[in-house]
Amino acid sequence: MRVRLAGLLFAGLLLTTAATADMICAFSFPKHDLPGPWPVTFGLPLEQGRARDAGALFLQDALGAALPLQVKVNARWPDGSLKWILLDSVISAGGEYSLHHQPERGQVSSSAAIAQVRADGLLLLATGGIRLEVPASGALWRYWQGDDEGQADLRLLLQTEPPGPTQEENWLVPAGADKATREYGSAGDGERQVLLEENGPVRATVKISGWFTAADG
Repeated sequence: MRVRLAGLLFAGLLLTTAATADMICAFSFPKHDLPGPWPVTFGLPLEQGRARDAGALFLQDALGAALPLQVKVNARWPDGSLKWILLDSVISAGGEYSLHHQPERGQVSSSAAIAQVRADGLLLLATGGIRLEVPASGALWRYWQGDDEGQADLRLLLQTEPPGPTQEENWLVPAGADKATREYGSAGDGERQVLLEENGPVRATVKISGWFTAADG
């Protein structure tokens, strides 16, 4: 039996708390005109002692089928149980869903994650719709999406002489307009660092740190 205790609206999701042993909450995603499943992110507070292991959480639809779920723990109670969690999933409009906590279920294998690190250090990301490579040198990333492929690089154009008298409109003037400039790019950086900060079946966060360098070094 499920007892509706409260209803909260988070980014279009109607959540209700539940009184079953393993169910944390149930929610629905209102119907809309967006095609197909849609990625959602929402936060959820938990009462003290309700759940301890974020890896034991799993999400299922009304038919009991498991859905991709990524959980980030933002806060814990003094006893170590979960207090605030951030959830990411991909759900369809008009569906009914429920979040459960069972230690024997919900563990996501690393193979289901978006990002994988090869033995040579190359970072690969694949969502099914697009594939990216993030190397430690050269292009910032390379991508493949259907028949389309390409790469990205960042360029910085710096003015090397004073801009002249201060004017309120100076920020609207393109860099180098009637002034000497020097160009710097990200492709020549030999000290770039690529850090995979977060990785899961729904979302990955990659931090790229490095330098802009000129053609002559």
